[in-house]
Order: sequence, then C-alpha cells, then structure tokens
Amino acid sequence: MRRLAVDRDSPARSGAVRSGGLRLPAVETKDHRKANSITASGSGSPESASVHNLQDIRPSGMHGLSFPKPRKETMHHFKTRFTTLILIGFLSAGAVADTISVCHSGCDQNDLQQAIDIAADGDVIVLEDQTTAVSNIIIPGKILTIEASFGQTAILDAEGGGRIISIAPDSEVFFRRIEFR
Repeated sequence: MRRLAVDRDSPARSGAVRSGGLRLPAVETKDHRKANSITASGSGSPESASVHNLQDIRPSGMHGLSFPKPRKETMHHFKTRFTTLILIGFLSAGAVADTISVCHSGCDQNDLQQAIDIAADGDVIVLEDQTTAVSNIIIPGKILTIEASFGQTAILDAEGGGRIISIAPDSEVFFRRIEFR
C-alpha cells in the first residue's frame, strides 16, 4: 500500500496526484480544502483510493462530475411559481359542477328529462318536490348525481306505467335520498 501526502500547495489542488502510473482524483472537503492524506492500494484504479483524516469529502474532477452549489431562491423564481399556481386555480374553477333544481314551478327546470338533457358531466340535479311523476326517463352517456333536496327524500313515481329510468351503459348516475315507485 502506498501513502501519498497531499498538502495545500500540492498538485492535488489543481487536479489529481500521479504516482507510479496511478492517477488519483483530487478530493475536497465541504469548505473546498483539499484532503491531507490519500492512500492507494496496489490495484491501480482510482476506485481503490481512499481518503483518511477527513469527514464530508467529495471528489472533484472525477469523470467530469461536479456537485452544484444549492440554488438560491430568487424573487424571479418565486413570482414564476406564484403565477403558475394562480393560473391553475383559475383553470380549475371552471371545472366546478353546476346544480340544477327541478320542481313544478320556481326552479331551474320543471321537468326531470329537460334537466338531464341540459346537464353536463359532473352536474347535480336536485329534486325539490317530494313526489315527481316520471315515465321512461333516459340518461344518455353522462356522469350525474340526482338527489333530493337536503333533509328530504324524493319519490320518482311511474304511477304504475312501466319503466322509470333507462341509463345508457357509458353513464354514471348516483342517486341520493331517492325512492323509486
């Protein structure tokens, strides 16, 4: 085993130490001071070199690798991130589901089928009346929630006349506080 002494004025400050055909990488401490002792084994490879009497060492100039200094957060980076977050907030605000109320009079719609036809994916249809007479309601390929107004149970009544609702296979419909008759 060979032992090479390296001090601040040695060639290791500017690159690597060469000894008997063995090229050892220069080594720095955290505060960029060079290592004070490098030991190389007889294998002749830089990987077999070890550094003594130091903690927190890092290689420099080895295979072109460098360790960048931590980037300081600048006002420009802060503004860019802040602006991006604001834009994401505005764009996602349009994705909020609408609520369509259905009752005999004084609501957005007076017919459940009309409310389903104008609803977009994710909308909520609220049945304000406790009993709604319906027959053969068709829900074509939409994602909807149909629910009774808060604290009530709504009844969809076919009045003995067959089907109440037909739901297309590509639809997702959630019923809350709804009774079917």
